Amino acid sequence: MMNLQRSDFDYWSAINTRWRDMDALGHLNHAIYLEYMET
Repeated sequence: MMNLQRSDFDYWSAINTRWRDMDALGHLNHAIYLEYMET
């Protein structure tokens, strides 16, 4: 398995998550990824 660093990517952006984007276990809901791609 590769050990990736930020410098390995051409583009990187920090995204603030919202409370409603998380499930009961604190994981980001997979459907929210599409919303992030739209912004």
